[in-house]
Amino acid sequence: MNELKPVPSRSDIDALQMAMADLEQFEDFETLHHFAGGMYCREMRVPAGCTVVGKIHKTEHLFMVIAGEVTIACDGFRERVKAPFIAVSKPGMKRALVMHEDSVCVNVHEVGTCRDLDEIERLLIEDEPISLFDARNQLKRRALR
Repeated sequence: MNELKPVPSRSDIDALQMAMADLEQFEDFETLHHFAGGMYCREMRVPAGCTVVGKIHKTEHLFMVIAGEVTIACDGFRERVKAPFIAVSKPGMKRALVMHEDSVCVNVHEVGTCRDLDEIERLLIEDEPISLFDARNQLKRRALR
């Protein structure tokens, strides 16, 4: 029998992120940065068993799961997907991802000629003090509370 599970709200995802701040963080997932013709592709390779809370994006962009199986949760939406999966993310989107298998997830953004990751972060991502990771997906070492 399938049970209906409530879909998360933005406040649920923020609460998850705050709870995760108190836990040991997995720091060894690989993040690759690709540029072509005014586009920026951020590729994350994350092992099975990890949960990732993303950042709030300012612009419409493509989000893809190109390998693995992931549960995607965002405001009012939850779905377990298996690669290949492609979705359009709207401005204001913030996702939580649970990796059921080793997975590769990518975001594709329009950035023009910019190649500076810190500047790209300022252009594409809302300033969010509770974010656990920086523009290079390196764990922030400061206290978040």
